Amino acid sequence: MNIFKRLNFIVLTWVVEALNKDVEDEEMVEGIDFAVGGQAVIEGVMMRSPNHISVAVRKESGGIKVKNKAHQVLTQRFKFLNVPILRGVVNLFEMMIIGTDAINFSANEFIEEPEDEKLNKEPSKLAKIGEALMFALSFVLAMALQIHLLIEIGIAKPSL
Repeated sequence: MNIFKRLNFIVLTWVVEALNKDVEDEEMVEGIDFAVGGQAVIEGVMMRSPNHISVAVRKESGGIKVKNKAHQVLTQRFKFLNVPILRGVVNLFEMMIIGTDAINFSANEFIEEPEDEKLNKEPSKLAKIGEALMFALSFVLAMALQIHLLIEIGIAKPSL
């Protein structure tokens, strides 16, 4: 484990030094945020930094389709959501929405419909309602399974 920490430190130091050589204003280098995360999507990857989201998908033809958009997280837009426990819940739901959008984009791009059939198809209201219901049902089911597990291992006691 120690070797990985050293390797990570060496790479991070190298990146900061390289940025120092390219950028003359040292205050700008100190303000760089390396917080980048991502997830796999169908035949591609979605990456999210504090201010941008990018999705790259390999198409059936072999090309790569990239979708970039600026994004400001809800906890930055609304300061009252930046309370420790609430911030985690808000980030969970926000990332589920972003992830679902990225997976839908990758699935649509990988299928590769002819351009005349695409014509900016937007999901219908019924599809959006169905997606919201599916999300709510899965959340309730996950919570029920978690409570059942806590009862089984004796941490929680059932109250009827």
